[in-house]
Amino acid sequence: MANSQDEGLSAVSRRRRRAVEELPRELLHQLAVEGFDTGIPLRSTVGRPKKKCKKIEGPLVDSTNNATAQSNNTKIVRETKNATSNECNAATASREPSVRREEVTSTLHTADKFYAARFQQAADQGVITIAASGLNERDIDLLKVLCTRTFDGNIKIKTTEAITSKTTFCIISSHVGESGDIIANIRSFKAMMCALEGVPMVSPDWISECAKGVNIHCPLNFIRSLPTKSKKIEDSGEYLYGVARMAARLQNGTANLPFRNHFAVFIGNYHPNTRTSLSRLFTAGGGRVLSTTADASSKMQELSERSIPSKVVVLCSDSCVSIPKALRESLKAVRSLDAKNSQIASVVSYEWIAESVTCAMALPDTHFKPQSIK
Repeated sequence: MANSQDEGLSAVSRRRRRAVEELPRELLHQLAVEGFDTGIPLRSTVGRPKKKCKKIEGPLVDSTNNATAQSNNTKIVRETKNATSNECNAATASREPSVRREEVTSTLHTADKFYAARFQQAADQGVITIAASGLNERDIDLLKVLCTRTFDGNIKIKTTEAITSKTTFCIISSHVGESGDIIANIRSFKAMMCALEGVPMVSPDWISECAKGVNIHCPLNFIRSLPTKSKKIEDSGEYLYGVARMAARLQNGTANLPFRNHFAVFIGNYHPNTRTSLSRLFTAGGGRVLSTTADASSKMQELSERSIPSKVVVLCSDSCVSIPKALRESLKAVRSLDAKNSQIASVVSYEWIAESVTCAMALPDTHFKPQSIK
């Protein structure tokens, strides 16, 4: 009797397998998902929609030097990155030319080493010094609360308005661009000073993460670029990874700041704060500001006679309608010597400074001809 039942069950099983084999595999998988016993493992990927990559704030590679933090007794909790972020970043990088992709990867790796060392040094001293720019009221209030707490390892947070060598990092709102690059939402004076000084910039998400516990979270998702106001620069993509490129140079100890070997003179009317800010940016970028147009004329003459690889930049305000006569004659004299000496001096709009900081290089004067100069 038992054998008869077993044979009957076997026959049913065989008929069931034949019926299953006749159905499309995609349909079988769907039935399995709904709870039917089809013999198709749920882990099968057949018939499943492809996972879409979310754009998540994060670098193309996780290249922060974790060994530096782990070797220290101070407890620093590092943010874990979602696997989807890695997949999406890898997909983004794969669409770029291999040479460009390798360059970006190397730049981010070097910049992150620089940032990690800066953060670790602050943590060792027990004080995380934070600047902020463009935060909403909620984030400002939450940051004030964090400043009243003492975190694990006896670490405290304090805020500052100045961007100096003692600033650990700056919190600025940001978004992820089409290239996967993390871009600041604003190009404030603080943001540009951070880029020039190598101060890391992170999104306000860091504040929320630290508020959840008693540990200081070392950021991993750094802002890599500042926004540009030039359509031509935006279309060229020259501004992308400008912040990271500057940090990588500082990590390598190179003196390749954007305004190195450049002298600037301001002409036209400026708001006092505007001129002060531009002067500070130019100086932080390795340049030197000349006090008068007479100084500019003397410097041009010196450069032309000694063949020094330097340049005088005449920065015009929006209200500037003409170049002072003596300076105009000096420019004419230098440019008439030969083609090589035409590179000794240039006349540009003051916007040249901010865009050069954004692109981490002294840009050609081609796109910055003053519109008000007749």
